[in-house]
Amino acid sequence: MSASLNTILVVDDNPDDFYAVQRELVASGLRNPLKHCETGEEALEFLRRRGRHALAPVPAMILLDINMPRMSGIELLRTIRGEDALRMVPVIMMTSSNDDRDVLAAFQGGANSYVLKPVTFDGLVRAIQRIKSHWFEILLTPR
Repeated sequence: MSASLNTILVVDDNPDDFYAVQRELVASGLRNPLKHCETGEEALEFLRRRGRHALAPVPAMILLDINMPRMSGIELLRTIRGEDALRMVPVIMMTSSNDDRDVLAAFQGGANSYVLKPVTFDGLVRAIQRIKSHWFEILLTPR
């Protein structure tokens, strides 16, 4: 399964947070398409290309909330890291939790970065750019 060099998957149960991320990243010059899943289960369906997501691209990056119903972001992260086809997809935890246990669990689970909400979008863009230099090419327009 080859990664689409463009798509970024945002997994967040709050649609308002998704739209805020989308708005700010576009304003920051990000041209990559963003896809949104509201639950861990839906994200797995998207990532495994099943059901209504059968034609979904494999994302080049995942922005993942920790606090979601039924399946936490940490559980989803561990599942992603446990699957051969997905384990190399970079994951940025994007969450309101600054609890040391959550930060530790995220990095132990394989997160590439951890950004606090409300997101400082310059910080998120910097996190994406740091990962870009190691993982994939992201399309940014000059500011």
